[in-house]
Amino acid sequence: MIIAHQLLGRALTGSPPPGPRPVATICRVPHRTKIGLPRRLPLVPVPVPGESLLSWLGCMGRLLGVNRGEAAYVSGVWHVADRRVVSGVSLTNQRSAIFGLDDESVERINAATGLSAAAARDMTWTRFTGTALPVEFGHSDPSRKQRMLKENWVNPASLSLCPGCFDDSDGRWLLRWSLPWAYACLEHDCYLVTACPTCRYRVDEAAVVRGTCGGYLRDRSGSVQRCSTEFRHVRATRIRDVELLRLQRLLDGHLQAAGELEMNQARADFQDLVALGVMAVYLATPDHLDGADAVVRDALSVFSRRYWVKYGRNMNRSDIDSPPKMVQAAFLRVAARILFANDPLAAASDLVDLGKNPMDPSLVPLHRSWLHRQPEVTERVKPIVEAIRAARIEARGVSL
Repeated sequence: MIIAHQLLGRALTGSPPPGPRPVATICRVPHRTKIGLPRRLPLVPVPVPGESLLSWLGCMGRLLGVNRGEAAYVSGVWHVADRRVVSGVSLTNQRSAIFGLDDESVERINAATGLSAAAARDMTWTRFTGTALPVEFGHSDPSRKQRMLKENWVNPASLSLCPGCFDDSDGRWLLRWSLPWAYACLEHDCYLVTACPTCRYRVDEAAVVRGTCGGYLRDRSGSVQRCSTEFRHVRATRIRDVELLRLQRLLDGHLQAAGELEMNQARADFQDLVALGVMAVYLATPDHLDGADAVVRDALSVFSRRYWVKYGRNMNRSDIDSPPKMVQAAFLRVAARILFANDPLAAASDLVDLGKNPMDPSLVPLHRSWLHRQPEVTERVKPIVEAIRAARIEARGVSL
């Protein structure tokens, strides 16, 4: 810790560190060397409500003049001072602290920053345990946690942002923006931005950290230059879709559920929406989006041209587990119509005739997928799942 605090001292006084980069000095500590409780840091940023741990560490790094990995080390988030600190602050690495903090980590963070255990854990994926994620998520091993995220339609590497919130918080980003359940910001009445409007390059981690787009543009002379569009100045598309607005309010409330009854209801809705959302992935078309905003309808139109419904969508696994944000919003819109209908089974039949014998060819890929692994749903959706699993396939004119 002496080395680390010398580094912070230089950063705070503005004097440049001598010799090689400070991270090289920190990496000289022997492999697997554990550090005791750190001393209190002189400057600690206050977490924005709902902020991601990686965003908070990035803000701390900018404040102290160090990178995010070094900020994780001196703040107690990561306890081993070697090159593995990089994996400890990754979006997707199963060793990353973003997937959960143990008691020792929480104790070190409290000693270094003064943050409580609840405040520290609220910046990790365990924040959504019991609502968007299963109750057992917080106590599972790292590899199992990643599988649970995938099974619940969550892609940790998926990033989007609200330009207004991004500007108001001076470049901080929220963890829920990586959830499929957040496609719009109700505070600014806009859809979340997933790609640069200038060059269409997707919003990725490096771009969010910089606050500017990392894509490239070609000018009239043919030369290539970096786009560098500032996300805080991007004009997001306004949301006018009444159904998606109502659904986003419901989902926001579910993500903040606190009591046992509220959390149980939230968990049930999320489970059913995942199953019906996957059903919509296989069967929904723009024809099912009457009244939807153009940005959502156009996104599903592009998806539908890539994967035709008529003879069954045979898709890449990534397009099923993590479709683009606006396409996902379209699927959730269709799923919510079914889930909250008076008769969900009848509403599901609007997508495809579930009673047809043999089944419609468009149902075959979903039928096989659910035979392989039956989704976890409540009694509301179980008749739909059973109808699709029990359907009969016609092969070469013979009903099977």
